[in-house]
Amino acid sequence: MKDFSSLRRQLVCLIGMLAIVTISPKARLNGQDTSADPLAEAAPFIDETTFLLARIEPTAFDDLDSEIQAQDASAELVLGLMKVLRPAWKPLQSFAEGQPVYVSAGIPLASGQKPLFVFRRGGSEEPSSPMLPGQWASQLKPYAVDGYAVLSPRADAKPEGGDLPEETHQRFAAGFASVSSAPVQVVVLAPEHLRRTYREIGGALPAAWGGGSSEMLAEDLQWVALGIDIEQRVAEVVVQAEDESAAERWAAELPKRLRTAHALRASQSGSLASSVLDSLIEWVQPRQQKDQLRVRLNLTGADGPANHLRQLVEYEMRQAEERASSESFRRILLALHNYHATYNRFPVPADGRDEQGRARLSWRVYLLPFLGQEELYRRFRLDEPWNSPHNQALLTEMPAVYRPRPEVWNVAKRRAHQPGHTACLAVQGPGTALGSDRPIAFRDIIDGSSNTAFLVEAAEGNLVPWTAPEDFQFDEERPLSGLHLDAQGRWMCGLGDGRVVHLSGDMAADDVNALFHIADEKTVDLQQHIEDAAAR
Repeated sequence: MKDFSSLRRQLVCLIGMLAIVTISPKARLNGQDTSADPLAEAAPFIDETTFLLARIEPTAFDDLDSEIQAQDASAELVLGLMKVLRPAWKPLQSFAEGQPVYVSAGIPLASGQKPLFVFRRGGSEEPSSPMLPGQWASQLKPYAVDGYAVLSPRADAKPEGGDLPEETHQRFAAGFASVSSAPVQVVVLAPEHLRRTYREIGGALPAAWGGGSSEMLAEDLQWVALGIDIEQRVAEVVVQAEDESAAERWAAELPKRLRTAHALRASQSGSLASSVLDSLIEWVQPRQQKDQLRVRLNLTGADGPANHLRQLVEYEMRQAEERASSESFRRILLALHNYHATYNRFPVPADGRDEQGRARLSWRVYLLPFLGQEELYRRFRLDEPWNSPHNQALLTEMPAVYRPRPEVWNVAKRRAHQPGHTACLAVQGPGTALGSDRPIAFRDIIDGSSNTAFLVEAAEGNLVPWTAPEDFQFDEERPLSGLHLDAQGRWMCGLGDGRVVHLSGDMAADDVNALFHIADEKTVDLQQHIEDAAAR
């Protein structure tokens, strides 16, 4: 469920991204009717678990890179946002094929359920898999069912909950009606089973939601809708409360909840500047109309709140990509542990090496069966080097877990990665865990697995073919040279105990070298380094 929870969190980025794309002056409705009933269209993919339903008109996917003429500040803002978001929305434009795209997400009733669907009508044949960024690529499977083209975590999946309750149906219908003229429509509400749970157990809401009485969710809040007016470049948020008193409570609580939620979401990527957060909270302060709260957001202008919106999107995308990269490292570390549990050593095995102890194939290949890639693993010829004609042909089939991060928040400086190349490298050299000339076991790691670096992330320009026995050969005088440093000047490190940490790029060379070696008997105050990096 952990992978699915991370994927659902990225929905916030996706919906915000699709909304922002529509604010260009070139993206016009051209008389298109947006009055189709979203609930009727989405009926096969919603059930009692559904908490989010979105409808995105095809005009939201217009490719505006060449059409926007930056003649005013607002156009520059839009173009900047689109450059940031292009790696995610461009594949979805291809998936849409000129049809409205829907997104539905649910809160699972049981372990193993993954109620997340991206879909459109007109799916008589299985759609091609769009090249989505980050974790989306490995989690969404394309298929066709009942006349729909679908992307979902499990191929051929359908909602597994009961029918959508009539009361929930009415709430969704009212939410969509409040933003019916917008090309991007999003409605979020608490499913009835979640409301029932909070009514029964009472208590406080999770801290990530701002805390407070559970009545705020179970009773006071009916639904939240988001719509975008393309012509006016205006977004409108509508919050439907149970009654006027409930609306008053939500208006008073909203700023605190936004601050609390942001503070808890601010991971090692760093948080938004307080001035940016203050401006955004003031910008979204709602006006009350009886039992509703409404927020009208003007998306023009390169300064003030509109520019802060761009910073928020960049921040969210950076968070999402960092989570995806960290999760990939965790999966690889877990696979290494499972490999060791099976063979009592780490790859590469002795029979995968030549007479000089040099590996023919990367340790990344030997992990494939432990990453759900058994079929691909069986196609390799383990007695041949990575660049033999047969094995070389498999270079382009690199699993998503090894893909380098796209760095969607820094597109202007981003280059296209070479196909089949990865930034996930082991520390290489004598006395390292995965890069020695012989197989290493946990018993050889005298310094302790929690104090030993297994994996690092290479900088742009230092990527290697994923099947090649090439990794991070470090210089002991400048051991971090060649590694990727994020916007806060930190590098990502996968430790032998399965943790993924972010450490300062200013870390002393002696401490880095101590982390890279398995038995130099030098101790490092790793927790202090983690805290120092988080404070950057």
